[in-house]
Amino acid sequence: MVALIARLVFIFNTLFLLLLGVRGIRADEFPLKQVKLFTWVVDYEPFWSPDGKQIVLISSRHGGMKVHVLDASGSNNGSQMRQITFGEAEDDSPAWSPDGRKIAFVSACEGV
Repeated sequence: MVALIARLVFIFNTLFLLLLGVRGIRADEFPLKQVKLFTWVVDYEPFWSPDGKQIVLISSRHGGMKVHVLDASGSNNGSQMRQITFGEAEDDSPAWSPDGRKIAFVSACEGV
């Protein structure tokens, strides 16, 4: 039995790679789509939204480790990545709610 992957996202070095529409496990069948974001930033913990249209991740591109959301189509080369948390505290471990309407994350903020 062959396991099928609907979609896969991973981060390599400082490049964010989106692998969309993967139909099987053979490398020669993978229709790869690479989205190069900015260099010299840290991007990690990418997670697909339940509908597969967005990816939430932690990024340092606007200073500090903050939660960002990226359009998963790859058509805009990351230009539509938007920061959704602000402030002094570092953020970590983003996760979508099952309905995709909310994002939970861990924050190092004090006094709450």
